[in-house]
Amino acid sequence: MKTVTPVRGTIRGAARHHGVDADRVAALADSMRANGYDESRPVLCLEDCGNGAYILDGHHRHAAARAAGIEDVPALIVADADMGRLLDAEFGGELPARLEDLDAYILVDGAGYDGRG
Repeated sequence: MKTVTPVRGTIRGAARHHGVDADRVAALADSMRANGYDESRPVLCLEDCGNGAYILDGHHRHAAARAAGIEDVPALIVADADMGRLLDAEFGGELPARLEDLDAYILVDGAGYDGRG
């Protein structure tokens, strides 16, 4: 089984792949203003060949952090080349329809990513 290990870092801006629920973002932003960003819940991103990152998981947290005035958001960043090799080896070169299908292949601290990030 081919796996990838993301690099820990931060992102400032990132492209979104889907919309977010405004009420959920507002509630998260209120919490972040009061308590700060929960560093144990980084967003999961795919590197865009050095041009930034695409968010795979954590769209709401990222949008809420921005709304709360937090510019640098904790992130787990998967290298584009690593993701390409993983997709070729395990998914016929295509991104699976459900992100959850990647969870067991993205290792965080030695365990499969389970959406906790």
